[in-house]
Order: sequence, then C-alpha cells, then structure tokens
Amino acid sequence: MPNLSFSTGEAPPAGADVRAHLAEIALSRRPASGISKEDVYSLAKASYAHVLGIPEDSTILAWGDARIQTAQDSRPHDGTVVVTGETMLAYWQPSRTSLIHTFQGNHSAVTFVEVVPEWEVSALWSVGDYANNDGKFIVGNAFVRLEPKFGKDGHANRRALTWFACLSVLLNSMPPAGGPQSHPSTDDGFGGGGTKL
Repeated sequence: MPNLSFSTGEAPPAGADVRAHLAEIALSRRPASGISKEDVYSLAKASYAHVLGIPEDSTILAWGDARIQTAQDSRPHDGTVVVTGETMLAYWQPSRTSLIHTFQGNHSAVTFVEVVPEWEVSALWSVGDYANNDGKFIVGNAFVRLEPKFGKDGHANRRALTWFACLSVLLNSMPPAGGPQSHPSTDDGFGGGGTKL
C-alpha cells in the first residue's frame, strides 16, 4: 500500500478496508460537498475534464494521477483519470509536442472489466470517444488499461487510490452492455478505427 495522507475527518476507522472507505466517500460526493484544502487545486485541474467532454452538470466523484494505455499506445502514459457517476474520462499527453489525448466512456457501455486489486483496471467499452492528434472519434470495442500512479505525495496517492476504488465499484456494479463477455475482443482495440466527429 502506498503512503496515504487523509484530510481532517476522512481517515478510515482502524481495521477498515481503505479502498472501500475511499470509494464510499467518493460515491457520496454531491455538488455542494465541501472539498478539503488539500484537494482544491487538484480538483480545479481535474475540472479541465469539463472542457474535454464531461458535462458541466456532472459531479466529479473522484480524480487523480494515472498510468493510461489504450490499444493504440505502445506503452502507458502518465495522465489523469476523472470519474463521475455516469462516465470515466482519461487524459494524457504522449509527448511534449503532442496534443492532449483523451478517452471517455460511459460506465453502462463496459462489456468486460478486470480489476487487479489496488493496481489496475482493464475494461472494454462497446463505444466511447477517443481523441488524439488527428481529431476526435467515436470508437467501438475500445480496450483501456488504467493504473493509479503513486509517488511521494500522500494526498496525491489518496486521490489516485480513490479514483481507482470508485471506478472499480462503479464498473463492477454495472450490468454488461450487450450481455456478458468473458474476454476482450481480439480486434485492434478500437473496433476498426472509429468514426471521426
């Protein structure tokens, strides 16, 4: 478990499952919920997701640093994951000269999910929005791997573990879109390229 720092009143009780505690706090967040001083700047940064596609009226439940890899990437990239009750948006910049890349998918569009406790969530969205240097596309059968990114900052580590715990709960509680699927599709991971918006 990485070093975690908690805001006043948010530390889990002794013996409690930290991930479940963090998910419970995130899932109970409302628009009028107070944000601790340790999270104000990072929430402002995560609110960039509203510019990238999360509707303005959606409450951001959890956000934090991540390692993000789509089927189009040869390696994971450092970025940010933002979770609402309906959708997940991941954004990253593959290189200093690249535009920001994004993937956004509704939880209800997940057809496959695998969670490795604490470290990784891999999911297949039947449909999602993907943006790269060439534009923004609607894609199908989009496979995305997400990992919380931990470092020395205990509050940043808590936020990373929180988005992971919250997304894991949300994806595991959703009925699979289009019926059950036991493994990811074997196509290119973006259902043949997608439709440019």
